[in-house]
Amino acid sequence: MSEHLEQVRTVAWLRKEYPQYRVYAIPNGGKRSMNEARKLKAEGVLKGVHDMHIPAINLWVEMKVDSTKKPSKEQKEWGEYVESIGHTWILGLGFEDAKEKIQKYIDSITP
Repeated sequence: MSEHLEQVRTVAWLRKEYPQYRVYAIPNGGKRSMNEARKLKAEGVLKGVHDMHIPAINLWVEMKVDSTKKPSKEQKEWGEYVESIGHTWILGLGFEDAKEKIQKYIDSITP
């Protein structure tokens, strides 16, 4: 399974299970031409920003396909930043892990 497909499954599950929360993806990855990379950087794209954000609950999600993949230095720094402003981030190691961690987080913040 690719990281892309794991993220697609996670977004589909979130939108079905929790329609009250909007989730969006941050397309920082992928191969781009130098011109496109410069243009996106000028527009504000930042290396390390997590893959998805659920703004209503201040949750950021970084997806990896499995436990052999680790967050980059920049992704860890972004995690430190979001925690410093009172947000939370999780590392989803595939769909099932992300689903479990998101559910646990939502359960912890809802009465």
